Amino acid sequence: MTKQPHQKATSRPAKRAAGQGSSRNSLGPIVTVVIIVGGILLLMVVGGWLGGASVLPTPTATPTRAPRPTPLTSATPNVGPSAAPAQVSPEIAQRNNRYSEAPPQRIDPTKYYQAVIRTNKGDIGLQLFHREAPQAVNSFVYLTQEGFYDGMPFWAVNPGEVAMTGDPLASGAGGPGYDLPLEISGWRHTKPGMVALGRFPDSERANGSQFYITLAAQPGFDGRYPIFGEVIYGMNTVEQLEVGDVMRSVSVFEVDPQQPAAATPAP
Repeated sequence: MTKQPHQKATSRPAKRAAGQGSSRNSLGPIVTVVIIVGGILLLMVVGGWLGGASVLPTPTATPTRAPRPTPLTSATPNVGPSAAPAQVSPEIAQRNNRYSEAPPQRIDPTKYYQAVIRTNKGDIGLQLFHREAPQAVNSFVYLTQEGFYDGMPFWAVNPGEVAMTGDPLASGAGGPGYDLPLEISGWRHTKPGMVALGRFPDSERANGSQFYITLAAQPGFDGRYPIFGEVIYGMNTVEQLEVGDVMRSVSVFEVDPQQPAAATPAP
């Protein structure tokens, strides 16, 4: 029998080739799984799922400027610092926070009250609304009788809006040392000459001594500030007021209940 050496030589490489093909076929799924798992892990890292924390930088908030204080001319006669405070003497400045509590009862609810503010520009007559704002009127009468208002300047005057006074510091930050409830009544800021207490910003109480006189109708003030009186004469004096003008004296007196508006001021 003749030997066939080439058959053996041929068959061995064929087996190796078959073995190599089988190995490659078995590695294919593994490589695919590795690629898929690697892709998932990459997505988890990028998306911030791995470990519950994000690897992306946290955006930095853009700083914003603090809001500027609202000026008095914004139809809010809040008590606050004045840009150009009027000058006051040390004696008047010492009246700031003189009292520790609201005053005792000084007014008779059966009477009517008027007041006269004597300024360096002329006199201003007021009718006081003690029935609608009894605590505000009682405080005004008490401080007047104590001489608290004498010599105080108008620390803020905004044409077409209000003229404010009653602050012993003449800066908008002072007061008698006590505050009062907001006695909101049916009176409205419908015309020039309405008189009301000021209040500190963000406060639900009125300042015990600071008050303003409107120079025009101010419907935006309604329901926010306690009106306790109105000008019955001397509105031309009010319209001439400037920052630094002074209340030389303030006096309060009783009037006839039958004709409260017809009374004339005491000399």
